[in-house]
Amino acid sequence: MWRWLAALLTVAVVLAGCEPVQVAQDAGDAVTLTFLISGDPTDEAAYQQVIDAFEAAHPEIGIVLLNIPSNGDFRTRLTADFAAGTPPDLFLINYRRYGPYVSKDAIEYLDPYIAQSTQINLDDYYAEALAAFRWAGKLACMPQNLSSPVIYYNKDIFDEVGVPYPDDTWTWDDFLAAADQVTLVEANGRVARYALGMEGGKYSQWITQNNGMILDDMRNPSECRLDSPESIAAVEFFAGMMDNNYAMRPANLSQAGGDAAVFQSGQVAMIIQNASRISAFNAAEMNYDVAVLPLPEGGKRTNSAAGAAWVMSKDADLRRVRQYAGRADDPGAHGSARCRRALNWQSRRSFSIPKPNRPNGQAFLDAIPNMRHLPICPPGATSRASSTPKSRTPSPAQRQWTEAIDAAMRQRGIYD
Repeated sequence: MWRWLAALLTVAVVLAGCEPVQVAQDAGDAVTLTFLISGDPTDEAAYQQVIDAFEAAHPEIGIVLLNIPSNGDFRTRLTADFAAGTPPDLFLINYRRYGPYVSKDAIEYLDPYIAQSTQINLDDYYAEALAAFRWAGKLACMPQNLSSPVIYYNKDIFDEVGVPYPDDTWTWDDFLAAADQVTLVEANGRVARYALGMEGGKYSQWITQNNGMILDDMRNPSECRLDSPESIAAVEFFAGMMDNNYAMRPANLSQAGGDAAVFQSGQVAMIIQNASRISAFNAAEMNYDVAVLPLPEGGKRTNSAAGAAWVMSKDADLRRVRQYAGRADDPGAHGSARCRRALNWQSRRSFSIPKPNRPNGQAFLDAIPNMRHLPICPPGATSRASSTPKSRTPSPAQRQWTEAIDAAMRQRGIYD
């Protein structure tokens, strides 16, 4: 629900242009907006609830919700729509993938709208979330969520083998010791259960915790730092887990349906993921909990800053919608009570998980102050590390670091 609440707030904000809206009364000024997202059925239902409330308050504005559950298909559709000159008016974008659009001046900066708002206060948001979506000092996107990866662990599996649950004292050695015990290999060598299912792109967690770096500068990289001893040791730590059958290889994880699927089916005892999986695991009534990531000896607590945000296309029909100073009781200002609670949650810095399960929400909050930015995909980069529209030629530095990252990850089996 954390992800939902932040999403619902942001949808209401962006759909309303940061304030209640009204459209000029001319018959030809009716507006229909397209709204492109990528989410599961629960996400889609939550977004539709806010849209329904907005349309009820503003019947002259129609919202067409387009949900493409597959992230890959979503990115393909978004790229194609921009190339055809028919981008969605509003869309969801991952932190690492908004660079090509903002760098080509294809999206609308939100600062002027927020400056006029009497309802939106950026102080209510985590600074880490806003920083991720600022470009040249301007807010390009409205944060939908703030990603802080943690360990999800299946309590039934840990109880079955008698292994203590993960906690904030865990080291990499503790992690490996537990992995050895929860991994289940049959007599014929088939792995019936892995300790860990982790998406390959999350390898950076190990690097930064081991005092390593991917690049010398995450916003304007000139040098790849994966050849440092700290970075190499971290990548080899994860590669070693795969070689020892403790961790599923990312290609196999994808073929098995992703981390949520293998965790729910018991094919893995742990995954490393953000709060987006909570609703699915709660709906399945899983017996699970979460903990902060383990640390290497001499390491430091860090997390990769990630998450998603809502974006307004530069030529969106919203530009035909003018703002006005809405009344506090105007229904368009509300969208739903969930939107206001999301703001209150952001302000209180608290964390509430819905029933039936209440995992250790504090683990997510504890990860936020230690977030570090990852590279933003540059325009025209063609590597696995940066799959983006190819309308620009990448610089030599961009080629160097994307090719170096890909080569290092393939060599160690993290990329297929």
